[in-house]
Amino acid sequence: MVKDYSRKYSRAGGLRQKVAERKSSGSGAGGKLFRKLVGLLVGGALVCGLCGSLWFGYMIRQGLRNLGTANVALEKNREENRLLNLERNKLLSREKIEKKAGEEAGLYRPSGKQIIRP
Repeated sequence: MVKDYSRKYSRAGGLRQKVAERKSSGSGAGGKLFRKLVGLLVGGALVCGLCGSLWFGYMIRQGLRNLGTANVALEKNREENRLLNLERNKLLSREKIEKKAGEEAGLYRPSGKQIIRP
C-alpha cells in the first residue's frame, strides 16, 4: 500500500485546522478611544449637516418671500408709471399747451390776417 504523508506536511493537528486569532483594533483602551472619536466625528458631521440643511431651507424661504414682495411692488410701480405717462402725454398735448398759454399769458395763435415774421 501507499504510505500516507498528508499528516506530515499539513499544519492541522488533527481533523480540524487551527485558525489564527484576529487581533482586533478595538481591543484595549486605544481602540475604545478610537471608536469614541469616530462616533463623535460622525455625530458632529450629522449635526452640522442638519443645521446646514435647516439654514439653507430658511434662507430659501426668506428669498422666495422677498421675491414675492418685490414682484408685487414691481407691478404696482409699473401701473403707476403707466398712469403717469398717460398724464404726461395729456399735459404735453398741443391743445393743452395752447389753452394754458391763452388763459395764463394771453398768448393765442395768430389769425390769418396777422403777419407772421420768422
